[in-house]
Formats: sequence, C-alpha cells, structure tokens
Amino acid sequence: LDQPQSSVWTGEVIREALDLQASCLSVDQHSHLCPEKLRPKLYTYLFHPVGPLRQAVVALTSNYFGCESPQALASKHPEEWPALANTVVLSLGAGRVSTREAAVQAAQVLFRGRTWAEVEVIFEDLWTIVVKLMDDMETKIQAVVKPLVRMMRNLTLRLCDVKVTPKKEVEAAMDAVVPLLLKFCERYKHAQPVCFDVMRELVKGAQGTSLLTAHVQNLIPPLLVSLSMMEADAFQYYQFHVNAASEEKGKELEAARISNSRDSESMKLLRQLVPLITAECAEELAPRTRDSLHRGVGANTRVGVCDFWVAVCAERPNAVPTGGAVATSML
Repeated sequence: LDQPQSSVWTGEVIREALDLQASCLSVDQHSHLCPEKLRPKLYTYLFHPVGPLRQAVVALTSNYFGCESPQALASKHPEEWPALANTVVLSLGAGRVSTREAAVQAAQVLFRGRTWAEVEVIFEDLWTIVVKLMDDMETKIQAVVKPLVRMMRNLTLRLCDVKVTPKKEVEAAMDAVVPLLLKFCERYKHAQPVCFDVMRELVKGAQGTSLLTAHVQNLIPPLLVSLSMMEADAFQYYQFHVNAASEEKGKELEAARISNSRDSESMKLLRQLVPLITAECAEELAPRTRDSLHRGVGANTRVGVCDFWVAVCAERPNAVPTGGAVATSML
C-alpha cells in the first residue's frame, strides 16, 4: 500500500476490502466479516466518550446492520433484547472507566420506559450494579451516574404504580423491589437515602390498596433497627463519655438522640405503614418487635418500637383488640 507508484494493490477496491467499515463485500458475505451475534455488543460503544471509536462503530452498524442510532439498533431486532440488556448491564461493571462511562449513558436510553416483562430477568442485577456505581471512585463516573440513579428510581416507581402498570405486573414488581431495597439499606450505607426515598414513594402509592400488605411485616423490623443503625457512630462514643462525666447531661443527650430519631426517614416510613397494619400482620409482628424491645441495640430502636405500637393502637385499634393475643404478648 505504500508503493511509490499506483498499482492494483493501492486501488480503491483493496482499500475498501481492508476497511471493516466499508461494505464492499456481497450481502451473503457480511455475516462472515461482521456476524449478527456481534450486534448487541456494539450498542454500548455507540455512546463511547472517545469520538473516533464511536464514529467507527456508527459506520459499522450503519453499513452492516442498517442502524445509524442506538434507538434503531435496539428496536430493529426485538428478539435480541435479552442479549442487549445483559450486555449493557455487564458493561456497567467493566474494568475500563471509558466503557463504564459509555454504559451509564447507554443504560439511561435503553431501560427508560421499559415494562416489567422486559426488565424482570435483569432487574436485580441492574439495581445492584447501579448501587455500586453510586460509590465509584472515578470522577468521570461520579459526574454521569446521578441521571442513571434518577432513571432507576423513576423506572422502579412506575413499575410499581397501578395507575400506569397492570396490577399483576405491579404485584410481581413489588415482590422483587421491596426485598431488594431492604437488602441495599442493610449492606450499602451510601445507598440508603435513595432506597428510603423509593420506599417512601412506594408506601404513598400503596395507600388504600393491598399491594404492600404482604410486605409490611418484613419492612417494619428492619426500619426499627435502622433507627439506631443509621445514627452517626460518634454519638454512642459521646454518650459513653458524657454519662461518665454527668448522669444528668447523659440523660439530656440520650433524649436529644431519641428526639432526632423520631424525625428520621425511617420513622416517617414507619408512620406511613401504620394504616396498613391488619390483625394478622400485628400477630406476626408482635413477637419480632418484642424481641427488638428486649434485646434491640440502641435506645432509638427500643423507643421506636414503643412509638410504633402506640400509633397502631391509636390509628388501628381493631388490629390490637383489648385482651387479644397481641396486647397480651406485648404486656
């Protein structure tokens, strides 16, 4: 190709044959040079931050697959959706920063507006990797991940909203979302604000329905424990030394800590769950909350148990009838 004079080897045909972006081969030979199984893997690179690479992939998908945009590549072959979705989720956890950055942009376009049937299989993996990206140390990822988190929040709330999603799909989504959010709250402290925000909106949307009834008994104990767990670790250290210096001051500090926990996000969620308590739910919750009352770590949790049952007795007296199993066991 670097001969001083032109020859057949420097002609246009040879140059096109060596260029993967040029479709000089016959249609039946395209599958050998650029097989169809490669198509879902190219989606993420349509968002790559490196311009020349992104342009090369656009030319490749245009020449060989007739798709010049990410939307066209995702919609032209709906049968490839599982492979496409799985590829993007895997790319979100890629080792290269540039690939993760491209995948964050790709995921926002690909998963926005999807139905539960489309995301059910990869929903847990998608939420898990998004939570991990929220704690990514790379500044480039920190700069682009917030819109992805907002998209995941909105997608989750829409999938759990009976106004826009069929009830059967909402019930299936709730069964997956609630345990997932509880697990993230327990394992990832940096994800707690987002998870509590989503749970609060889920509880608001479920008011007047039975969508959360099956999950109330699993939501309340972790929320009660979180009253103490989400408190700053330094407070316990301060409490120990203040108690040693002055018993009166120690009581004042403890009262201030309890007052602060009553205004926490966990307590707000607990108050919103009170209208959903039924007699059956109360019977199942009673022994679990009684254990937290006797052996719970932290005064915030123990006080929270008392506040919760006071609210239940005031707002849902039919759930804890006088002389019933719940009232007797709590006494």
